[in-house]
Amino acid sequence: MSEQIDRLLKEVSASQVDWRDTLMGAGLAGNDWPLVAQRLGFEIA
Repeated sequence: MSEQIDRLLKEVSASQVDWRDTLMGAGLAGNDWPLVAQRLGFEIA
């Protein structure tokens, strides 16, 4: 069971890094993310 928990924690940690890398790669990590998202075609209210 401990091995499963260790793997879960490792995978969660890796997915968090990937998510931030994805935001940065799309230009959505800065304060101007709403403008960038609109330029990409998303409607921001």
